[in-house]
Amino acid sequence: MTAEERAYIESIIDKIYDTFLGRVAEGRKMSKEEVHKVAQGRVWTGTMAKEVGLVDELGGLDRAIELAAAEAGMDTYKLKEYPKA
Repeated sequence: MTAEERAYIESIIDKIYDTFLGRVAEGRKMSKEEVHKVAQGRVWTGTMAKEVGLVDELGGLDRAIELAAAEAGMDTYKLKEYPKA
């Protein structure tokens, strides 16, 4: 890989990371700088993510579906499962 190719790839990665920071910051009502301090490409356990404000609560898929339905104002809903590809 040439230095030019490497620089191009790194610029794309930087743009993607900046978009990620912006979306997390907006969703968590944090500044990009605050998100960057805790993110930096690291993997977080659920408990650790909650401690630094990246998630509101811990739970599984069922709880996430309940919260999404409540956020959408849906009392009833039907899930459709698709086979794994």
